[in-house]
Amino acid sequence: MSANSRPRGWTPPPTASGPLAGEVLLKTGEEYIHVRYRDPDRYETIRTPDWAAEAARSVSEVRTGKREDEWEVQSVLIEKGVGEETALEQAEEIVETIGEG
Repeated sequence: MSANSRPRGWTPPPTASGPLAGEVLLKTGEEYIHVRYRDPDRYETIRTPDWAAEAARSVSEVRTGKREDEWEVQSVLIEKGVGEETALEQAEEIVETIGEG
């Protein structure tokens, strides 16, 4: 993803690993650090299913997107107080737990 195609206010993390690393963007809001793995515009539906909520017990929210009949992690919201580096680590653990990492 080039800097020109990046949504306003989103930044690439200093470090990211795994198969989704090239697509990861961070945005710090008032309450959460939003770790975005995929563009939400590519999905018909975005929601947090029960299985994703269970995997994210210690974080705020996992958003999944549906394309055709498949669900995949779109983003993870982590409480702001942990900082961006820790938020990225926690989000990557969640993605791995769900089975996409």
